[in-house]
Amino acid sequence: MKKIKQFLSGFAIMALISTMFVIPANAQMLQGGCGLNAGIALPAGITQSAGVPNFSSLNITFTNSASANFIYVVSNNFQLNAGLGFLSTSFSGNSAPASQSLISIAVGGKLILSHHDVMPYIGLGFSYTNLPKVTQGTTDITGSLITLTPCFGVESFINQAKTVSMYIQMGIGYNSTSLKATSGNFSSTSGTSMFNLGGSAAGVNIYFN
Repeated sequence: MKKIKQFLSGFAIMALISTMFVIPANAQMLQGGCGLNAGIALPAGITQSAGVPNFSSLNITFTNSASANFIYVVSNNFQLNAGLGFLSTSFSGNSAPASQSLISIAVGGKLILSHHDVMPYIGLGFSYTNLPKVTQGTTDITGSLITLTPCFGVESFINQAKTVSMYIQMGIGYNSTSLKATSGNFSSTSGTSMFNLGGSAAGVNIYFN
């Protein structure tokens, strides 16, 4: 995850440089335009531990780390985005498996409420994360995480051409975790639903037209 965060930090720096040398000075956030987004999840984006079936003392926790998205500007006030989220999982309990880095598929939308120096907006995101098979003794553990995240945030352009903006948002994530433990011909499933601040993030947007 350290490499991912370094990449996204570099992405933000390159955004500023490209604004100075590549993007036309008359670029605007207009209908039909597109862009890129990179964000770092705030510490609140951690799901509650979910118990693994057949293991009374083994739990798994998902932690959001970062995201990268493609942006499509539907109108001056509404945007759609699709991309990837980066997460990590950690296990706790006796003989817990090693932590893993995961990638989620994410889609969402954003409605800008007003256009000023600081633009408030509301958004809604959906993501799906698959947990690769983890072996614990003679038992294979698989699962998935589905997250729905309404959020409220503010965005502000940081250059005169209005092609690069910074944002910060707070969200309420609804997380649904499904886990399955299989040993030989026997299998058991468990599911956990919970709320957290999983939509909370800060990052940078770059707009192209």
